Amino acid sequence: MKNVSIGIDVGGTNTVIGVVDREGKVLVKDSIKTPAHGNINQFIDDITKSCATWFMPLLPQSED
Repeated sequence: MKNVSIGIDVGGTNTVIGVVDREGKVLVKDSIKTPAHGNINQFIDDITKSCATWFMPLLPQSED
């Protein structure tokens, strides 16, 4: 299994989400708009959806 880390940088305009390996190589990078006065629950849902879309395929698949 490959060891990776997920980073989330919440900025004033955009939120950048990325996955890096142990050597610091960026494997995946995504960006979503940071709401200025929006619904925090929707913002968290957007981050969760981004992670599921881009990062879940990097995880090892279980054999059933």
